[in-house]
This record gives sequence, C-alpha cells and structure tokens, in this order.
Amino acid sequence: MNELFVTLDPILDLDPMSMADWCASSPKSPENAPLDISIQWNHHVNNQNIDPANLFFVLMIDQDSQGKLGKPLDGIGVNREAFGRIPGEYTAIEYLCENIIPNDENSRIMFLLNALTNRFDNHACKNGKGGIIIRGALSGKEVIELKENLMSKNWKINQKESIDGGVGEIVRLLILLLRKAESRSCGVMLREHR
Repeated sequence: MNELFVTLDPILDLDPMSMADWCASSPKSPENAPLDISIQWNHHVNNQNIDPANLFFVLMIDQDSQGKLGKPLDGIGVNREAFGRIPGEYTAIEYLCENIIPNDENSRIMFLLNALTNRFDNHACKNGKGGIIIRGALSGKEVIELKENLMSKNWKINQKESIDGGVGEIVRLLILLLRKAESRSCGVMLREHR
C-alpha cells in the first residue's frame, strides 16, 4: 500500500506565504508577525528554537486561546483515508493537477491546486524536524475561490485518467473540505505524513 498520506488542515486566514517568509526569518518574538500570533507564540514557542516548518505549523494551525487544536476539517461526510491516500505515488491534489483540464477562462483553478500541493517547494517551511512536511497552503479567500472554480465545472477531466472516476470523487471530497473551511473562515494547508 502507498505510504504517502496527506491531510487538509485548517489554518488562520492569512496569506500563507507572508507567514511562511516571516517564519523563515528566524523570529525571536511574535513582534512584526503578519498578524497577532502572541497567544500561539506563548503556548508553543516562547524561548524554544523551532525550525521554520514547525513554527509555521504551531502558529498557523487552527487552535483556541488555550493552544488546543481545533477540530479537523474531515470527519463527518469526509473519510480521512478516502481523501488522504490514493493509489500511486502522488497526492489527491497532484492527481487533480494531472487530470483536470481547465477551460481557457478558468486557468486560475490550476494555480490554486498547484499552490495547495507545492506552494512551499524550495521554501524553508516545507520540511521540518520530526518529519513534518507542509506541501502548500491557501488563504481563506483562496479556499473560496478554489471551491467556486471546482463547482463551476468550467473544466473537464482528462480522458486518460488512470483511476476511473478518481477526479470526480476527489473533487467531491475536496469541495466538502473547502466548504467546511469556508464555514470556519479559515485557510487550509496540505500536510504530508509518511
């Protein structure tokens, strides 16, 4: 069975690259962060030296004022295994990138899917200690935009897709997850687990 497994995790609604760049700058305090993350900083960082990927994770992941993680996006209506693991050596989002053909007026869909699966390529926030791998992330605005682009069906499926019905099922699950993120006014990050 494929060892690649991903989750779509809720994060603060912010341009993920502005926070990733700030985390990569080796900050020593929460001052000058793109938004107020002092509560998260006090709970998870304080005087610890944390690598950029783990810093991004602990500061951006959805949590309450006590530092307790919020509920995951999957659960009711979305099986974690169904979205997180598909046959082959790629993620569900990579599968969509390979098998969705956008219409001319819907090229933004590919940008958003690629941002979700590889926005952090060649960035200090991609890999961290303890095996954390953050593939990409979307702001709350981008979550809504991707959901609307997927729902518009202003795209078609590659007739040579290798998993019969795979695109349709992945899109269905992804839309459910994006709706949950939209209802919580949050962004999302795609995290890889091996």
